[in-house]
Amino acid sequence: MKYLAFLSILLFTACESKECCSFPPELNYSFDVRSCKTDLFAEAVDENGDLETRQSTMISWLEDNDVNVLTLELKLHHLENVCEACNICPTGDRYFFTSYDDLSEPKIESLKLLNLEKWD
Repeated sequence: MKYLAFLSILLFTACESKECCSFPPELNYSFDVRSCKTDLFAEAVDENGDLETRQSTMISWLEDNDVNVLTLELKLHHLENVCEACNICPTGDRYFFTSYDDLSEPKIESLKLLNLEKWD
């Protein structure tokens, strides 16, 4: 009897289509760290800190700015060629993160992340 009741509950709560049961697609993004510590996150994220601290602090900063982060990875010295013009050039470090959010909205533009890219 319990088995029949369980099957009935599953039948009535099951999705009618795959769309209602699926998660939104994961979107991948990357951005660079600016020279001269002129990024909006510069006060929150100590660029001289260790890798794990920088990553966890960046996740917190993004989430505080309404970006839902699923994963985040910092690659040190990702860029081979960098320059030293403040606020324009990257330091060489690049953050890669995954989110369900489509960051083409104005909220992400207000964060002014350098070379923000969406990729597969």
